[in-house]
Amino acid sequence: GGFETGAPGAPPVSWTVQTFLNPNPGGVTIQTPQTRAGLNLGPGGNALTNTVAGTNLPDPDLGAGASLRYCRYGAQCARVNFHSSTTFGNGNNVNSLSQTMTISAGDVDPADGQVHVRFVVAPVLQNPVHPVNEQPYYFVQLTNITQTNILYTDFNLSAQPGVPWKTVNGGTPQEIDYTDWSLVDIAPGSALLAMGDQVKLEIIAGGCALGGHYGEIYVDGAGSTVPGLFVSGTGP
Repeated sequence: GGFETGAPGAPPVSWTVQTFLNPNPGGVTIQTPQTRAGLNLGPGGNALTNTVAGTNLPDPDLGAGASLRYCRYGAQCARVNFHSSTTFGNGNNVNSLSQTMTISAGDVDPADGQVHVRFVVAPVLQNPVHPVNEQPYYFVQLTNITQTNILYTDFNLSAQPGVPWKTVNGGTPQEIDYTDWSLVDIAPGSALLAMGDQVKLEIIAGGCALGGHYGEIYVDGAGSTVPGLFVSGTGP
C-alpha cells in the first residue's frame, strides 16, 4: 500500500487497474449516497494509472505555486487517471485502482483494539463548470466482500461545495481544483469488519463526460496504519 516497490511509470505492484469511459451524453447519475453503479461506467478507456516517484515535488499541472506535493510518504505513490482529457488524447477517461486484502491480527490498532483501514488521497480535478453530472470526479469505496457490506464511500465533483478545495487559475476556463493530502481512517467495528474478512479498496477518478477536462487522484500509505505521524480523535 505504500507503492515503494515497482518501477515508476508502471502500474502499481499488487494493485488492479481497470479502464472505463464516462458516458457522453449522461455522465454520472447523481445520488445520495453516491453508488458505484451510478457512475455509469462504460467499456473502453486507456490505462493512465501508474506509480510515480518523487519527494516534495509539485503536480506538473498545478505548478510550484500550489501547496500539493508528492509523494506523501516515502519516495513513491500512485497517480490515478493522469491527464484524462482530449487535450492528451484521453477524452472521457475513467480509471479504477483496487486491491483486495484479508484482515489479520496485524490490522488491529493496539490503541483501540479495532481493525483499521487507512490511506491518504489528494484529488486534482479540472473545473469546466459543466452540469454537475458531467463534471470530473473521484470516488472511493471500501467493501467488505465477505459480509457484502459497503463500509465507506466518498464521492466528490470538482467545485463541489463542502470540500476544502484549493484552486489554480481560479475563475478561468483553465481552473483546477485540488486538495492537499487527506487521511482516511475507516474503523467500523468488529461487527462489520472482523478477522478473516476480505475487503476491497477501490479508488476511481474520472474525466468530464464531455471529454475535454481531466480528473485524477493521488494515493499513498494504504494499510492498517500510515507510515508517518497522524492525529486521531474520538467523540460521542
